[in-house]
Amino acid sequence: LYGYRLRQGIGPLKKELGTPAKVHRFDDGYAAYAWKFADHVLVLETDNTRPDLVWAIQIEGKANPPEMGLEGINLGDTSDMVIKKLGRPDSTENAMDEISHEKMKDIVYYSYLETGNFSIEMTAGKVSSIKLQFNGPANTVVDDTHALDRFLREVKKGNRYRVASYLAADVSISWKGKKFR
Repeated sequence: LYGYRLRQGIGPLKKELGTPAKVHRFDDGYAAYAWKFADHVLVLETDNTRPDLVWAIQIEGKANPPEMGLEGINLGDTSDMVIKKLGRPDSTENAMDEISHEKMKDIVYYSYLETGNFSIEMTAGKVSSIKLQFNGPANTVVDDTHALDRFLREVKKGNRYRVASYLAADVSISWKGKKFR
């Protein structure tokens, strides 16, 4: 999501993105770093045991940069497009108003946390948030043994976006005048 990977070091990303607009530290040791852009917000979270690694990536707002969504899903896409590309969610739930404790009809959460590791928030039938999170225990070290196989598969497919994201978060590739990150 957004050209970044879960469990990569957050230090280089903070250097690349600059000072976050907001940092929130949770009581359990997790932290969220938020950067505001024209039509969206990027949030990178770290967990309590490895505050140096990205635990979750979230984008929210009206629109994200091209090819920076999740599996072809972008902020502003319709619910029909989400289901067509990702399948039916594991569960759906209306958001709850914090004050009245009533369900909000216009905001629905699509959870893909049983079959995947992400969720999507729909506002008035359009994607308003995409969140990708690490599914393992907080202190798990990710074994990326099969990364080469996945990388080569994406090279064969010609998926420049995936190839660039496997190389590194700060690598960009130019191809025929177009930049892929």
